[in-house]
Amino acid sequence: MLGCLYEQKYAWGKNNSEGKERDLYTTALAFRLLRQHGFIVPQEIFDCFRNGKGDFVPSLGQDTKGLLQLYEASFLSTPGEKTLDLAREFATNFLQKNPNEKIDESLSILVRHALELPIHWRVQRPNTRWFIEAYERRADANPLVLEFAKLDFNIVQTTHQQELKHVYRWWTQTGIAENLPFARDRMGSVTSGLQESSPIPIIVIQESCPQN
Repeated sequence: MLGCLYEQKYAWGKNNSEGKERDLYTTALAFRLLRQHGFIVPQEIFDCFRNGKGDFVPSLGQDTKGLLQLYEASFLSTPGEKTLDLAREFATNFLQKNPNEKIDESLSILVRHALELPIHWRVQRPNTRWFIEAYERRADANPLVLEFAKLDFNIVQTTHQQELKHVYRWWTQTGIAENLPFARDRMGSVTSGLQESSPIPIIVIQESCPQN
């Protein structure tokens, strides 16, 4: 799906060949998701939100949802991308003011969460649970979307628990912890670290190693 989005919207290089007006929320969200998954998206897609002096248009300060996505997108910058550095500074200044203004409480929670630590810097699975709980508190939450989100989270969690069980079984069978007392018995921490670095299970662990 992201590949299709990239081909339709962002494979044009640095210029918007379609000439269509973009909204900040959609542009920043697409930018973040595409870069996060390895697509090459130029920072120049945000130039349409800047004035002749190169500054972001002040009227964008009224679009809290858009600013939130711009803020999150700016953390996927690479060295030397001054537009994204400017975007982060611009979005941060407005978002720090908005929690004190009259905005939707559910949106205010998201803003405070992002300012505390951006998505790109957080551990994915615990953050997923936080977002599910935050979405559940929304008055306009879609019950079907919420149900699928919880189901997906529980499936992944169960798979990780099974992986941990198999790893512990293998570790016990090797006898390393008993034969090498100086070796650290930290398989739980190691497995958890690997699961967080690749939060979506893609490997099926066999019950036992094949015998020669």
